[in-house]
Amino acid sequence: MKWIMPQHKHGGLSTEENLVLACLPCNRYKGSDLTSIDPITKQITVLFNPRLHEWNEHFQIDQGYILGKTTIGRTTIFLLKLNEPKLLMIRQALILQKLYP
Repeated sequence: MKWIMPQHKHGGLSTEENLVLACLPCNRYKGSDLTSIDPITKQITVLFNPRLHEWNEHFQIDQGYILGKTTIGRTTIFLLKLNEPKLLMIRQALILQKLYP
């Protein structure tokens, strides 16, 4: 994990309240995108924003898989590849050790 600066092309300032803690793969997948395509409805949808949205409203966990409950959840999972095999294995191991969520 590392602190990620806001994307300047969207007018973000490099202030403390604008920093986000993100893993490198998630940051690479997201880039400066603010939206993506919902894999079910095929509609352009905003991404989950932890400053605006509640995690439990948009996601749930089932045997280590992160599932989208809304278009925002599905779109974010799709773009960030949150259920790729490596991440799923790590999540499942943490669940077995009672360290996740």
